[in-house]
Amino acid sequence: MVNEPRERELKYRLRAEEDWRKLVEGNGLGHQRPTRFQENDYFDTAELTMLRAGAMLRVRRDGGLWLAFKESQPETRTHGFFDSCEHEVEIPERILDEALRNPCSLLATGLAPAAEVLRRFGPLHLVHLGRLFNERRPVVGRYVVEIDRMTFPDGRESYEVEIETDDPHEARAWIESHFRARSIVADPWPRTKLESFLDAVGPTGANGTLYS
Repeated sequence: MVNEPRERELKYRLRAEEDWRKLVEGNGLGHQRPTRFQENDYFDTAELTMLRAGAMLRVRRDGGLWLAFKESQPETRTHGFFDSCEHEVEIPERILDEALRNPCSLLATGLAPAAEVLRRFGPLHLVHLGRLFNERRPVVGRYVVEIDRMTFPDGRESYEVEIETDDPHEARAWIESHFRARSIVADPWPRTKLESFLDAVGPTGANGTLYS
């Protein structure tokens, strides 16, 4: 599709909470913006049809409510660089309420993310995969950097850093120099938050759905 909206970012996974704290306390990356608390509700088939094709459908509560379809092929995520197409629109509360009762209702909204699902996959029988909580610390300076602390349903936490950039080589050198200067241990991370969520909840899922 020509001129489709894109999101390009580097992603790192921090090894420990200590590394996360080094970044959020006097991080030196730029100006800290207010912390955002996000709730991410994910939808797919029980067979994970979209995820297996490198795509996902999500509703995020972040100030407002946002329905998004994103797609980035796993084999393109070289060293944690994501180049994704993203279709996102703000939605009223009633759409999420209905989707939690009847996930397939999302595809009947006529909104751009739903239209993209239908264009790519046709009608799907959706299920609600679960909800992931994320605490996001944005920093704006040379780059927009988002320092994330995710909380999984069992209470475990995971820590990530995302850097918005069209030039992954320059951004990688910059952020890795910062990591070294502060003895922060971080690895390029080629997995999405949804994949990390499903790794955490296991094959029966957060809602008891068996994923195959």
